[in-house]
Amino acid sequence: MQRHLSGMNILQLHWGFIMGGGGRYVQALERLSEEHGVSSHSLCIMDSRWQTDAEGLSRIDHTRIAISGRLDRSWIQPVAEQIQLRKPDLIMTHGFNSNFVALMSQRRLKQRLPVVCSYHGPYHAINLQTRLLGFVYERFTEYFFRRHAIAVVTVADHARARLIGRGVPAGKITVIHNAIEDSAPSPARDKVRAAWRQRWGVREDEVLIGAVGRLDPIKGHRHLIEAFEAVAGLSARARLIIIGDGPDRARLEAVVRQSPAADRILLPGQISRADEALPAFDIYALPSLSECCSIALLEAMRSGLPIVATAVGGNPESIVHEKEGLLVPAGDAVALASALEHLVSDKALSNRMGGNARKRYLRDFTQDVMLEKTAAWLKQCTGTRPV
Repeated sequence: MQRHLSGMNILQLHWGFIMGGGGRYVQALERLSEEHGVSSHSLCIMDSRWQTDAEGLSRIDHTRIAISGRLDRSWIQPVAEQIQLRKPDLIMTHGFNSNFVALMSQRRLKQRLPVVCSYHGPYHAINLQTRLLGFVYERFTEYFFRRHAIAVVTVADHARARLIGRGVPAGKITVIHNAIEDSAPSPARDKVRAAWRQRWGVREDEVLIGAVGRLDPIKGHRHLIEAFEAVAGLSARARLIIIGDGPDRARLEAVVRQSPAADRILLPGQISRADEALPAFDIYALPSLSECCSIALLEAMRSGLPIVATAVGGNPESIVHEKEGLLVPAGDAVALASALEHLVSDKALSNRMGGNARKRYLRDFTQDVMLEKTAAWLKQCTGTRPV
């Protein structure tokens, strides 16, 4: 029997609501109400013109606070009023902007608030302007954690070590790894696999290497395409698919058009619930240049796929090299190609690593495990007073 935390009330702050690991994390926290007696409500400050994960937002209990742009500060009073109305035991922030919202709310209310924070890794810049913004974001986040947060929960030991190195007290930081809902292997898996492969024009005797994620330079897809060119030269059966959309899409499409393996590379764009297409893959590739605790990696593990991933961030915390998958240096297309070819040519090794990945997921990364730990952490935080 799980212990319920009766009467606990959490108010979560969001600046916008976009697709990605952070949004998935917030959706998972909704289950705390069902299984641990922790009620949660979200305040979402957003401009109607911003890109929004409408489907994800529909799954959480929330109030929208509309603004006309990033410089519009009309949200300050409504947020303060919601805090006074709801009287939360804890206020939980997710990301730089929501930390700023919490700080401004404290100033408006002229009182210290019981703020706890989630941290999903550093801000990733794509140009000079965003590098400058990223520097400001990171320094403010670290300051807020040091001076205003009761506690911080992060999703990887790698991220905890980074924060400690930036002066955040170690005693404030708890690691609770990302997790996803369990789903038993479907008896219709073979039909699902056949349907997706038929949709993409992939034969059953071909080996499909797949990746799912935002098309962003930090995700390293350019290196994956380069690596695949080498694999394709060694194996006539190999195909590559990269599912997703994002700012790097046009550049990647141009790279594929110029590739000698262009006829064996697919970029189908964004697919709703892409994890449901994973049975169509034979090998999962995660070529990211930086990760904290990748949800996509966990989905591949849940699906029992053999994995080739870069040895960055929290990836080595999720899979052990040569056990659940193969780890390679980030940005090294030669090493990535070698690891992929190893799995393409060795079916027994692929099957063994895929089975190990599924077992590791069931042991350490199910949502039930994460929520149990999170509920205990929140209970501990309610006993800590703002200082």
